[in-house]
Amino acid sequence: MLLRSFTYGLSDNLTTCFLQDKYSIPLFHDVIVNPSWWTSNIAYAIYLLCISGIIYMNIKCWLLRRKKFTAYKMQLFENKKEKELYQAKINFFINISHEIRTPLTLINIPLEKMIKRGKISEEDQQLLALMDKNVSYLIKLANQLLDFQKTETEGVSLTFVNIELIALLKATVDGFRDFANEKGISIHMDTSVKSLDVSIDKEAITKVLNKLFSNAVKYAYSRIIVNLHVSENNQFFIIEFINDGPPINIKEQSKIFDPFYRMKGYGTDQGSGLSLSLVRFLIEKHHGMIQVAVSDQVRTVFRVTIPIKQSNFIEPLQKTSFPAYPIVQDYPYEVNRASLLIVDDENELKSLVSTELSKRYNILCAGNGKEALQIMEETNIQLVISDTLMPVMDGLELLKEIKTNIKFSHIPVILLTEKATMQAKLEGLESGVDVYIDKPFSMDMLLAQISNLLTNRENVRQFYFKSPIANMKSMAYSKADGEFLVKLNAIINEHLNDSDFDVNTVADMLHMSRPTLYRKIKAISHLTPHDLIKIARLKRAAELLIQSDLKIYEIAELVGFNSQSNFWSAFTKQFGVTPSKYAKVNRPKS
Repeated sequence: MLLRSFTYGLSDNLTTCFLQDKYSIPLFHDVIVNPSWWTSNIAYAIYLLCISGIIYMNIKCWLLRRKKFTAYKMQLFENKKEKELYQAKINFFINISHEIRTPLTLINIPLEKMIKRGKISEEDQQLLALMDKNVSYLIKLANQLLDFQKTETEGVSLTFVNIELIALLKATVDGFRDFANEKGISIHMDTSVKSLDVSIDKEAITKVLNKLFSNAVKYAYSRIIVNLHVSENNQFFIIEFINDGPPINIKEQSKIFDPFYRMKGYGTDQGSGLSLSLVRFLIEKHHGMIQVAVSDQVRTVFRVTIPIKQSNFIEPLQKTSFPAYPIVQDYPYEVNRASLLIVDDENELKSLVSTELSKRYNILCAGNGKEALQIMEETNIQLVISDTLMPVMDGLELLKEIKTNIKFSHIPVILLTEKATMQAKLEGLESGVDVYIDKPFSMDMLLAQISNLLTNRENVRQFYFKSPIANMKSMAYSKADGEFLVKLNAIINEHLNDSDFDVNTVADMLHMSRPTLYRKIKAISHLTPHDLIKIARLKRAAELLIQSDLKIYEIAELVGFNSQSNFWSAFTKQFGVTPSKYAKVNRPKS
């Protein structure tokens, strides 16, 4: 309620001196009282303006802070996406570089042989053929390093030549059939024509077919169907890749060909998000198109449509052919040589390396880690040389299986790796790899590493045999071997005075079969279990000769020898010194 001015009336009794009866006449005066300035209308208007201004400024500051916070969050999001994009590009180039290292190896090794030989022979011609083939492949892979950057600038130029498409498609299907069978997936190919000559860039279309097949195998449950037919006007050929995997929803269908886009919830494999983008780019360079659709809500269809004839195709040049490098299957075997297992899915590289090593070692070969484990179950292997990138079971998986399986943990492993990154090497070292060799590698380097591993292990064994104080665990080259030898040594020490203690007792106490125990001890020590137990008894006797005042015959009985003469002879033969002399030299002076 606004306060206004008020008028107060004041009265006063005046006695007139003129009136005798003394009537009193009241006199009235008006007094006006104004309100305080802080309660005036103007003041209240100012108050209202100030309050409104404060509210306005608070709201404005809040909005400004919120805007800055949103901008900060957006900047963080953009930075994260830029990092992901950068990492995807790096992964792309690294993946290509991995493929380059194998052909570089195939070039380097024949070159070394030619330099050493100094003249051209029939075998040299085969090596030249191998070099010629892989030099061409290396040039193509080197060009692929620029593919992604060129796709952004439309800078890729294709060379269209006349190719028989059915044969190319069938070869690609056959290449993926074994891989698909491993996953329980069948591949069915259906064509409406028996042969079809088309104008394409063979390398580009091979990439397209490989990537679409790889994608189909990755997501299919049990079946892949490949259909090839010609359009009604005979202007286009159409290839459909159909798989029965999880259907792609409509929103995903519009994005899967975008660079770096990765579908969420479709399998566990993490890619760079470039494969389908590169596929679309290469198809569009053929003046074609690729579409994805869901058929009957249960099948995913990738449909590729490309013109049969390109306007600027050229006829392919005939290239001089050389005899292919022979793929050797069997290698000579000698009883007194170490047996090596070569594991690689590249047949030519595997054959070349195996041929060189077979001059010094017994060689067995496997195409992947799974095959290697089967061979190791059946054969006594002294060393494994494995590639890292292989189908079914790769080199790192094989390494982990070897180093954690008590039957194989004693076997040294050399990894031939395309992955030169520190993280990849750390993963291998943590799993127990003995030697890493980067591709391309020198054959002399590989031979030296093999020789060093086998020689060093033999030196360690000889030190254990000849030294009375060396512990059995010193022969271990892995954690699993160390634990095994500690248990074995403890069991032997518990039964030293039992002359009937034998291999069967040890096998039972270690929960191993006699053949498995025999193979394990033989592989680690190059001794039979009986001989290893005998050496363990003699080492315990050497300890007692130094640490106790027992007579030699008493010590012989304590460690399980029925005859002092047998003990004397065995001790002298093993350590090169008689028991009495050993005690005299090493027993502390009193």
